[in-house]
Amino acid sequence: MLVCSVESRFVVEKSSVSIVSPYDLRSKHDAAIGNFGVPDYGGSMVGAVVYPQKGSVGCSPFDGDKPFKSKSSRPTILLLDRGECYFALKVWNGQQAGAAAVLVADSIDEPLITMDSPEESSDADGYIEKIGIPSALIDRSFGETLKSALKKGGDVVIKLDWTESMPHPDQRVEYELWTNSNDECGIRCDEQMNFIKNFKGHAQILEKGGYTQFTPHYITWYCPQAFILSNQCKSQCINHGRYCAPDPEQDFGEGYQGKDVVFENLRQLCVHRVANESGRSWVWWDYVTDFDIRCSMKQKKYSKKCAEGVMKSLNLPIEKIDKCMGDTEADTENEVLKTEQELQVGRGSRGDVTILPTLVINDVQFRGKLERAAVLKAICAGFKETTDPPICLSGDLETNECLERNGGCWKDPKSNITACKDTFRGRVCQCPLVNGIHYAGDGYISCQGVGPGRCMINNGGCWSETKDGNTFSACLESDLEGCKCPYGFEGDGHKCQDVDECKKGLACQCDGCSCKNKWGGFDCKCKGDKLYIMEHDMCIERNSSKFGRFLTFVVLAIAVGAGVAGYVFYKYRLRSYMDSEIMAIMSQYMPLDSQQNQVVHHQEDEPLRQSSSSQLWKNLQQQPKCNTRNRQIRSPKAALATDEETSADLSFPLLQPSSLPQHTPASKLELADPDFYKIGYVRSMRAYGIEFREGPDGFGVYASRDVEPLRRARVIMEIPLELMLTISQKLPWMFFPDIIPLGHPIFDIINSTNPETDWDLRLACLLLQAFDCKDNFWQLYGDFLPSADECSSLLLATEEDLFELQDQNLASTMREQQKRALEFWEKNWHSAVPLKIKRLAQEPERFIWALSMAQSRCINKQIRIGALVQDANMLVPYADMLNHSFQPNCFFHWRFKDRMLEVMINAGQRIRKGDEMTVNYMVGQKNNFFMQTYGFSSPVNPWDVIHFSGSTQIHLNSFLSVFNISGLPEEYYHNSKLSNDGDSFVDGAVIAAARTLPTWSDGDIPPVPSMERKAVKELQEECQQMLAEFPTTAGQDQQILEAMPEARRTLEAAVKYRLHRKLFIEKIIQALDIYQERILF
Repeated sequence: MLVCSVESRFVVEKSSVSIVSPYDLRSKHDAAIGNFGVPDYGGSMVGAVVYPQKGSVGCSPFDGDKPFKSKSSRPTILLLDRGECYFALKVWNGQQAGAAAVLVADSIDEPLITMDSPEESSDADGYIEKIGIPSALIDRSFGETLKSALKKGGDVVIKLDWTESMPHPDQRVEYELWTNSNDECGIRCDEQMNFIKNFKGHAQILEKGGYTQFTPHYITWYCPQAFILSNQCKSQCINHGRYCAPDPEQDFGEGYQGKDVVFENLRQLCVHRVANESGRSWVWWDYVTDFDIRCSMKQKKYSKKCAEGVMKSLNLPIEKIDKCMGDTEADTENEVLKTEQELQVGRGSRGDVTILPTLVINDVQFRGKLERAAVLKAICAGFKETTDPPICLSGDLETNECLERNGGCWKDPKSNITACKDTFRGRVCQCPLVNGIHYAGDGYISCQGVGPGRCMINNGGCWSETKDGNTFSACLESDLEGCKCPYGFEGDGHKCQDVDECKKGLACQCDGCSCKNKWGGFDCKCKGDKLYIMEHDMCIERNSSKFGRFLTFVVLAIAVGAGVAGYVFYKYRLRSYMDSEIMAIMSQYMPLDSQQNQVVHHQEDEPLRQSSSSQLWKNLQQQPKCNTRNRQIRSPKAALATDEETSADLSFPLLQPSSLPQHTPASKLELADPDFYKIGYVRSMRAYGIEFREGPDGFGVYASRDVEPLRRARVIMEIPLELMLTISQKLPWMFFPDIIPLGHPIFDIINSTNPETDWDLRLACLLLQAFDCKDNFWQLYGDFLPSADECSSLLLATEEDLFELQDQNLASTMREQQKRALEFWEKNWHSAVPLKIKRLAQEPERFIWALSMAQSRCINKQIRIGALVQDANMLVPYADMLNHSFQPNCFFHWRFKDRMLEVMINAGQRIRKGDEMTVNYMVGQKNNFFMQTYGFSSPVNPWDVIHFSGSTQIHLNSFLSVFNISGLPEEYYHNSKLSNDGDSFVDGAVIAAARTLPTWSDGDIPPVPSMERKAVKELQEECQQMLAEFPTTAGQDQQILEAMPEARRTLEAAVKYRLHRKLFIEKIIQALDIYQERILF
């Protein structure tokens, strides 16, 4: 089917095709984007062209499994000839043959036309919606050029480019949808309504955030003057034939009439107008989807009365909407519909709207399948670079180029500040704005802080050094940029050296003076009882006249006073400037007072917000001084360093052969079998179909190919028993590994604890012992773990961090656990304890860190060794490389074989190439400490339950679950139908909230609407009260997180925790609204 641009103003939307090789054919050509499939708006594709020897028109399926393969590893772009069948059928057959894109070469010399899908064809119904690749029509001459190049036997590589197919002028996208309220018009009507239902969630997020401006439109036609009085015009038109729509059933004597459709189209236009005036433009999506559910023609409920019921449920003013619709019987123009007819005519770069549905984005008609992901991608391509909303930067739509080598942009590794900004169209290198401080530079090689407050971040990139409690800095807050060595030093500001004033004769040159240089200054003493005056480099008699002494001190006092006053005035102006920016917001929730004078004093530690904490715990405010390996592995090519050797450029260290075991002094513990560790270490991993690399959450396991659900992922980990740490919950003596010989003093500690309640203390002890053993796996595993200052466990939180939780119960629990850990440390590693293992935890910080590792990384599994079966808490290090998720996509199989623990990872669902493989570590084990490291949701995590009055409680985990329970209308049994936008989070929330209400039944008894509405209102009011009791809102918490890139991980974890609880409560409120609208209407 063709849509030609000769007769009407149908504009052909184009992309570009460039020949990359052969070099002598390099050129750029236009191509008409096909109106089906999924064009890659904002993106591009490089592939090799393949032209079939047989069946070049592509009207029949191609033989074989993916018969077209390029000589290189590039994607295949199939070239086909025009003619003999639908364009869409050609593309479908190409997709089935493994093509990544299809080009159709025109058979005649003519301007480019748009390839469209068939309007009505039973033959096409089965495949059009399944087309998921892009396609385009190229002119005849370009097609012949490609064919000639292929005949020569070379590889023809081209680039399909859609980056400029969608205009992207600013930070807001304007788009419009031409649609129809008629649901009995066949395939097109079903397509547009399915799109509206599925896209509603994305559309409302974009609209509420101010990212887009959406406008719905409806097509009408007019009745010729000669037929106004005919029955056909009277039944299909309003306002005396001015605005008409076809009869839905094509039968003027039965069913609904065309003017019924015009009435509802007009009503939906006015719903948008009135809602937009009140700042609720997104309600149109709710109205249209609700009207389709409750008032469809198929159910014979397509009426004004039903429409008013929908408007009432959405709190829309019916009188204003009726006034907007006007008098449909009058012989006058209708302002709303007249505007629609005018807009239907093309203007500028946009052609006429001639078919339904039509989507126009930034004045360009969308081409391709009207499907949620494809449309969202096209809208995201319409934003100016760096203004993309968060929904456009998800992994499903684009790849974050900043994750790989920082996108080639500037980065300060010390403060973790980067100039790389991810956008939908690719990364942009732009010097950032951090905490109100501007960075200036090219963004690629250099960025430097400028303006007030720049010295607060990484000392402005200038030199700074502390000796003997004195700190000097080359960053002067009085200067808006640059670095300058302070008095007493010389250099370029990035490196400064002490000046010997005495040797250079710069000071203390008075008669009878003795000069002694010191770091950053000098000492000058006068002979006898004289007093040295530095400003004048002179000595004066101490017994001179009182008046002279008085006068001297008055002059000095005035000078000092003037300097102090000037400094105070400057600090006041600086403080006012910062407060006017972002500090005024942050200072309400974060301890910023000590940061203002950080560079000047350098002598006082930052105080705790709560001064009642114990003296011992105050040590945890400072940087931890653990003896464990604190070097965090950052990339697969990161260096691996031990105590005796420098770093080497290796791939991922845990997959490298170990070094030869070194003999330890007799006074230290020897390994039980050093050779075995070396052998076990080399053969401890067999991995197929996966790769180890760094992702957003640190190192993880990623699929290197597609894995089908419930099929063996062919990931097998073999771990020697000696490389396991296992603590029994039943038997005090039962644990591994063999690296701890019998009779070791650590047994006294292990056997003095309760195996059921103190498993984490026991496991922490074993971890510390294992880390101290050299040249074995555990030494490397210590490097793999996050160091104390990079760990987000709230067990390491300071009193200040716990205060930021805004949750007294949780803060109290964490204090109790901290106290428990400290008491255990004092009991077993105090200086008076006569044990020979003091090196395990010479400082309390190290033990608390090890305890946090044990709590967050244990897996509760049943172990069978021979005839012995026991429940145990196990720490399996290789499994730790899989990140934790409460929605895991794979699971473990375990078995013991030849003194090896064999771990097989199976896919629980389809895993695509490049997806991260995740597991659920909890497995039903209660753990009050499992807060921030991996997530917030677990059936056994008591801190994720919101308790309401009575016995009602809602758990976050239920919001993420899929329910299929009785008691709901049949069409809602599968919750994907409930919110009509595919948002499973809201779907699950609706049913989860419904199950907590008083009249809910698991049987077939329907809920009582009046009682349910009352309960919903009470529950929502209780949620609102909870939100009001928090000192900050979710929005403010989000701003705080974005403004604190250098915050401690535990402080960041505390703010994230309170943010998620607020978002959780807000979701409950939203879920209850949808529950009323979908179930109780």
